[in-house]
Amino acid sequence: MKLQRREGVAWLTLPGGGEAGFDAELRASLGGALELALAEPGLKAVILRAGEGGWPVSREPGADYAEDEAPAMRALADRVAFAPVPVVALLTGKVSGGGMALAQAARLRLALTGTQFAAPEFRFGLIPAAGGFVRLARRAGAGAALRFLTAPREFNSPEAMAIGLCDAQASAGTLEGAALGAALNAFEGGAELPFAARDAALADPAGYLAGLEAARAGAPGGFLAPIAARAAEVAEAALLLPEDEAVSFEAVAYTDMAAQELPAALRWQARAWRAAAELPGGWRVRRSAGRSRSGISPRASRRSCSAWAMSCGSA
Repeated sequence: MKLQRREGVAWLTLPGGGEAGFDAELRASLGGALELALAEPGLKAVILRAGEGGWPVSREPGADYAEDEAPAMRALADRVAFAPVPVVALLTGKVSGGGMALAQAARLRLALTGTQFAAPEFRFGLIPAAGGFVRLARRAGAGAALRFLTAPREFNSPEAMAIGLCDAQASAGTLEGAALGAALNAFEGGAELPFAARDAALADPAGYLAGLEAARAGAPGGFLAPIAARAAEVAEAALLLPEDEAVSFEAVAYTDMAAQELPAALRWQARAWRAAAELPGGWRVRRSAGRSRSGISPRASRRSCSAWAMSCGSA
């Protein structure tokens, strides 16, 4: 974690790349750096960015929200959201999990062209937490937030701009200059800033609810249907409750989901597939023959992995 200061702006640089995500060590480092930066006399703004490799991403969705050691991800996101000076998130690589929570808490989100945005939590029986989902819904609307959550793919930066995941994009040569200019302009109260107000979607409650009902009508079915339904409840709470209470509602929903057998089973299934992919010989499916290198059909392999994952998750 690096802290630099220039022109009255604190630049906080997260370690780039890796698969540890926002683990306890990084959360502690970020919390300490934030406090140091915000205590600086004459501070005008904070720019939060990542080093080479992009923002930290955990290999397992949900790991960023662990509360085994302080500070928790929610506390860090709240510190960003309610900082006394504007916080600008400069986004690169892939943004998900704790990265999404911090980005949605920031005053402004600028993305490098090519940045990807994802919500892998849903495919693991969870929702984004630490305020990330609630703040996205309050800014972009329930419909947009739920479409992003349930989409079976990543969003590129233009798509992300369309639904409020980021406010603007820039090339590598102009990104830092744009972030600095936006940060100083936000500090000075400039009106020409390329961002939607934190609670922009709440200005039209009827439109918000219409988007929510449309998302409910088109929600995925199957074993993830209860997760989609609970996510819709959180999106509704984002409209009806004050921000801090809505984030607490989100936290309760996340804790309830995480305590179920489904997320554990899906984690074990993902681990099984990763382990299989790393077996000697490069285990893989040969589509033409309909068999894996082991001679087991892909469908049978999936059933076996799923059954094994469910048994492990229930153990």
